Amino acid sequence: MTRHMRILLVEDNPSDIILAREGLKDAGFEGKLHVERDGDAAIHYLEYLLDHYPSHLPSLILLDLNLPRRHGLDVLRTIRENDLLQHLPVALLSTSEHEIDILQAYEFGGNCYLTKPLEFSRFVMTLRGVIGFFTRHARQVQPRPTLS
Repeated sequence: MTRHMRILLVEDNPSDIILAREGLKDAGFEGKLHVERDGDAAIHYLEYLLDHYPSHLPSLILLDLNLPRRHGLDVLRTIRENDLLQHLPVALLSTSEHEIDILQAYEFGGNCYLTKPLEFSRFVMTLRGVIGFFTRHARQVQPRPTLS
């Protein structure tokens, strides 16, 4: 079921990238994973896809909060302000449990806020749950074509 799914992981911590790759593999994810290591790179990547390969936009964005160059909440806000990207599901995945971070993530249009578990098995369960939700239960929309 996840074979056609595309995930954009926006994460700067090399250890967390490895954990996410392994966690997705252990969760049964068979789709495409693309990693960007800072907020600016993530926005540039999404804009590139819009311009050249709009059918390759991610099915899900896993977004860390504390990123270099552009904070995760600013990335989220930029996505939500773009008419052609605003439909993309964004799951914030962070070590922060601060109430203000969680509140702002939802205020800026995040679809869910997940705290990164410290144990690998719980991390796999978290990834399996979010992927399962977005592939089996959540209904997604395609972007509307713009009028010229």
